[in-house]
Amino acid sequence: MSDGADFHDIAEIEAIPSGTSAAIQVEGERIALFNYEGQFFATQNACPHMGASIAGGPMLKGGRVRCMLHGWVLDFNDCEDEDGLRRFPVKVEEGRVLVCPKAIPSDQKPIPDED
Repeated sequence: MSDGADFHDIAEIEAIPSGTSAAIQVEGERIALFNYEGQFFATQNACPHMGASIAGGPMLKGGRVRCMLHGWVLDFNDCEDEDGLRRFPVKVEEGRVLVCPKAIPSDQKPIPDED
C-alpha cells in the first residue's frame, strides 16, 4: 500500500513499541525499522560489516543499535554514511508508519525537530 509519494504503509505505530525494531521488505529492499523513544527510523537491514540482520539487535542510548553477529555499533538516526549504513525516509501519518524504499543521500541530513 502506498500513499502516492513512494511511501509504503508498513504498520500501526502500536505494532512497533518504543525500544523495539522490525525487519520489513519494501520493493525488494531489506529494511530495519526502529522505534527509538517514539521516533521511527529506517536503515538497511544488513550490517555493513558482514551483512547480518540488525533488526532485533539491542538498542543503545543515542539512537544506536548493536549488530548481534560481531557487536558493531551503528547509529540509525544519523544520516552520515561514515558507517556505510543506508538510511530510508520514514513518516507517521494518522497512526501509521510509512517508509520510502529510496535511500536518503548522505548529504541530505534531516533537520532536527525543535520542540
